[in-house]
Amino acid sequence: PVPAPVTPPSTYTYSPPSKADGAKSSTRTRTPKNRVWLEVGVDYEWLESAAIYLPKVGFKFGAPSDFFNFYFGAKYMSMDSGNFGVADGTYPCLCYEAAPLYAGMKFGLIKIKSSGRIYLAVEGSYSYPLDAFIHYSDNTADMMYINDCISTDIWDVSGKLGVSAGWFDCGFYYKYLMTPMFNDDTVSFTGYDELAQQGVFGDFTSKYRLGVYFNIDLRLG
Repeated sequence: PVPAPVTPPSTYTYSPPSKADGAKSSTRTRTPKNRVWLEVGVDYEWLESAAIYLPKVGFKFGAPSDFFNFYFGAKYMSMDSGNFGVADGTYPCLCYEAAPLYAGMKFGLIKIKSSGRIYLAVEGSYSYPLDAFIHYSDNTADMMYINDCISTDIWDVSGKLGVSAGWFDCGFYYKYLMTPMFNDDTVSFTGYDELAQQGVFGDFTSKYRLGVYFNIDLRLG
């Protein structure tokens, strides 16, 4: 008998099934956004009398490139009528210390490539007063505490314009104090007249403050 012809093996190119054939789409790897950040920074208000907020430690939720971020934290605030050191030797010198707790919301305006945004923010703060005292000379022992003269609940609200991109966050802010730092008993202590002549109380009790801030952001997760 004549042997049956042998059919040579065919060659072909395999094409993966398309979505129309009911195949599942391939899994794509996406880079997750950074959602939790630790912020460490400083605020400085250069208007008379100058105030510095250091250290400042808080947490931010949302990536820098997101339209919306929420944040909160705590600060230490120091302020004095001699702008930190009484360099001109003017006495008496009024000093004030507080521990503000703050929270705020950021709204992105302009996206900076893919890493950050220029934003507007609204921030509210509650300050717990720690100490208020008067230096009458450069001798640290020559001072008087006047805690009875300071308000116990100090609230303020700030508007911010800043830029956040990756590891840094900085900008300007304008603050409105809803509660004065000193209560009606301010006039009861020794040295009030001298401080009033320096214009100290006009500076300390001003409801409007202008400042700058800078934060270093550390990604937590």
